[in-house]
Amino acid sequence: MENKTISKNTPTIEVEIPGFKVLGFTKVYGTDDILVKVRFENQHLRLKKTVTLSMREVQNAREFRKRIPPSFAIPDVKPSHQIEMLCYAINQALNRSGTTVGEALPQGFSFVGDELFYVIGDRVLPTASNIRERFIPSEQYGGFVSSKPHKRSIPGNRFVAENPDGAKFLLSASEAMQIEFKQSIEWIRALCKMGPASAVLLLCALTPYLKYVLPNADTLGSIVNAYIVGDSGVGKTSLALLVSGVTDIGYGVNLESDMDQILALPPDRAILIDDLNRSASPSQKAKKEDKLSKLIQMTFSAGDISSKGIDVDISNNALLISGEYALENPSSINRCVLLRIHAPFDSNTLTYLQKEKVLYALFVDRFISFLCRDYKRIKTELEKFCNEEIFPMPNAGSESEYFGSSRINRHNKILRLTAYAVTIFLRDERIDLEECNRIYGILTKGIAHCIDDTLKEVSKKPVSDVVRVFLESFQEKGLIAKTPKKYFSKLDTEEERLFFLYEDQLYFKGEKLARYLSDQLPYTVSVRVISRDLGNANLLAMYGNSFSEELPSSLKRDYKKKGHFFRVDVKYLCEVLYNRYRFIGYNGLPIADLLKEKDEEK
Repeated sequence: MENKTISKNTPTIEVEIPGFKVLGFTKVYGTDDILVKVRFENQHLRLKKTVTLSMREVQNAREFRKRIPPSFAIPDVKPSHQIEMLCYAINQALNRSGTTVGEALPQGFSFVGDELFYVIGDRVLPTASNIRERFIPSEQYGGFVSSKPHKRSIPGNRFVAENPDGAKFLLSASEAMQIEFKQSIEWIRALCKMGPASAVLLLCALTPYLKYVLPNADTLGSIVNAYIVGDSGVGKTSLALLVSGVTDIGYGVNLESDMDQILALPPDRAILIDDLNRSASPSQKAKKEDKLSKLIQMTFSAGDISSKGIDVDISNNALLISGEYALENPSSINRCVLLRIHAPFDSNTLTYLQKEKVLYALFVDRFISFLCRDYKRIKTELEKFCNEEIFPMPNAGSESEYFGSSRINRHNKILRLTAYAVTIFLRDERIDLEECNRIYGILTKGIAHCIDDTLKEVSKKPVSDVVRVFLESFQEKGLIAKTPKKYFSKLDTEEERLFFLYEDQLYFKGEKLARYLSDQLPYTVSVRVISRDLGNANLLAMYGNSFSEELPSSLKRDYKKKGHFFRVDVKYLCEVLYNRYRFIGYNGLPIADLLKEKDEEK
């Protein structure tokens, strides 16, 4: 190829760098961009890594530095000079006589004739449908496989079978791939079981891949943005990172990043946007909120948007947003599905998912290849599903009660279609039908839960009197017992308390709160009304499928047969109270003083 990128700083002598090699160049079809594949090696540590860069990254020292493995270093060379040497070496290789630059498809989805392909990094999917059989020693998969293997599943170990007598066998490539794929299903199941937010986040991350198979008339596009909301430390970013990239290619930016950097991310995939938090100054918070609102709007743009003269289109990039709070503008929220996280994830499960993320990469590779190879058949099956299925909105009521209910209805439908597409895929991969139905059930229950949370966030209904008086009660002193012991010891005295604190939860009896609210309001309040109104306001934590349950086992030992209690997550309650009272002094509320006192005791 004649047109090559030439750096004016390229030296005239060959640059040989120990442990560094340029493997080849590829021109992105239809653009002027050239990709270079390079290998970094540290012989002392026996580490080797292959990286694909664009020439734009090579010419930008700051971006180039991010892509160099930490284990790589040129002996006796300063880091700043190291970048220059690597850049010189790449440019020399590109402009060396005899260097050929092949052409490649652009990133994302492309048609070549009637064939659909997906490009991620320097890999093109799907792979050939016919597997070239070869045989692999079974110990490469962490265990031994016999003709009648003893199956088991161990989180953190990449194997599904072993032979107790220790005999070694050879696996065919197709058998090895099937073993790996079953392990990836274990990973997906573990992710979904962490809760509704994680199950729906998986679906949101998969929606960009469905652009050519969804019935367009019904869904008006394919992506669904995920807005993950939770307090600091609950694992929002850790969760989103699990599904924001595949293999060693991750796609994520911080809200402090330049807009051009965000918009330059590759198309047709999920992108992590991290992190909307309260720790920033008011001006920084305002800038982040404005940037996030614009990005959310752009994913729903009918056409390209110009940013500093650069035409961009991120309408098929699903944003996986993490934030400590939700934007106040309902027009931004209804362009997302709200995923609320109230408590940290199980650390063992999260560690397993992080350690074995390569299994997610395998799942996505196979899923995209399945969509590309069979997109016409899949589209037909999804159209049939659309015609036969009803897509009810959970507890929706009238559409006029919500801001943008038609958009949320669209999210509901796309997520249900994505869940069904995953089920078709699993059936095609010969996963047991009962297991397919089990995973589909987990996904659809998660969708209903998160769509319901989204509707509540954009509800036009005014705050009920029950919610208003409940929140106002935290301005009064003496209603909260600092410990269960103080609460139960004064149960029958004049100083009776409404609430008690235990392990970051605020517990209360429904009957007792009902009497208190009935005294404050001009009508009688029932426990059922409390459950309905506080539950609709997201103020009640759930025990399984109920808002009330007996005390946890750690308290039952000392306080037997005390009946059912409701509970409120203290961190979420404080967030609500802070937003309500921040202008008149949240820190002066009795609950704020009590929590501060408990923190000082720890």
